[in-house]
Amino acid sequence: MKKIPFPKSSYEKSSKMFSIMGHPVRLMILDLLRHNDEMSVKDMQSVFELPKANISQHLAELRRAALVKAQRQGRNKIYSLAHPDIADLCRILHHICNSKPSMP
Repeated sequence: MKKIPFPKSSYEKSSKMFSIMGHPVRLMILDLLRHNDEMSVKDMQSVFELPKANISQHLAELRRAALVKAQRQGRNKIYSLAHPDIADLCRILHHICNSKPSMP
């Protein structure tokens, strides 16, 4: 009998992470942080042209999933990717999606 390579709980955690990443704005935030290392909500707001509250809500979801981290600089929080491999995950995801023209 063949076994799966990881414990079931690992797949459940991965599924939750991908579910959180499944929103286009969250993917854009991750990709923006991949290219810019650290950014404040105000910096992101100038790129996305979305309300600050909307961006903050998405960042909160990404923080709960341990995909981004925040550190306080004065009155601002500065966000960055929580782990360098997240940048690779974003890059690979974009590569797969952009190399298959028939994807929905």
